[in-house]
Amino acid sequence: MQMNCCRKLFVFFWLALGCLLIFGCNDEQMTVSRANNARKNSGIVEEDKPTKQRIAEIRQAIENDQFPFSLGFYVGSYFEGGFWSVQIKHDGSCLIIGQPFARELRGDKEANNEWLYKSYRLDLSQDELASIRHKLKQIDLAPLAATNYNKNILDGEQRVVIFESNHVRKYVYCSNYFPEAIEKLNEYMYEYFFEKYKDKLVESTQFITNGESLAPEK
Repeated sequence: MQMNCCRKLFVFFWLALGCLLIFGCNDEQMTVSRANNARKNSGIVEEDKPTKQRIAEIRQAIENDQFPFSLGFYVGSYFEGGFWSVQIKHDGSCLIIGQPFARELRGDKEANNEWLYKSYRLDLSQDELASIRHKLKQIDLAPLAATNYNKNILDGEQRVVIFESNHVRKYVYCSNYFPEAIEKLNEYMYEYFFEKYKDKLVESTQFITNGESLAPEK
C-alpha cells in the first residue's frame, strides 16, 4: 500500500514537471513570437546580425587598448539637428563637421543648391582617447546588426558608426530606427564633441562639401 502511494507520487511529480516544461516553453515561444510580430508590424528591420564569434572579436578589439582605434560617427537628419559628424583617426587627430552654409555664402561665383559644412580639426590626448574607448566598452556596439531601419518611414534621420582597431571593423547603419546603444553613442558624441566645440565650428573658415562629408560605404 505504502509502495503504491510512493509510485503514484513519483508518477504525479514527473507528469507535473513535464506539463510545466511543455507549457512553459509554449508560453516562452508565444512571447517571442508576439515580440517578433510586433517588431515586424512596426516596420523595424535588422539585417546582417553578427555571429557570436564576430561579437567576441569586436568586443576584444574595443577592450584591447594596446592597439589604437579609429571611430567615425555620422548623423544626417531632416529635423533640427541637420548633419554633423565626428571622425577620429588612429593617431588621435579628430575632425568635427557641422554648421551648414549655402555655397554662395562662401563667395563662390557659381552658387548652386549644394550645401557646405564647416569643419574644425583638433588632436585628442591619450586621456581623452582612453575616455572615449571606455565609453565604447560601456555602450557595447558589438551585438548590433550592420543594417537597422524602419521600412514604414521613407525619410527622416540616418546614423552611421564605424569602429576600427587591429584590422577589426564594426560598421552599423541606422535609418529611423536606433537601438539603445546607438542612442547612447549619439548623446555622448554630441555632448562630448559637437556641443563642446560648436563655437569653434562657428568661427571656422574651413568648408567641406556634401560629398566630402558623407560616411564611407560599408
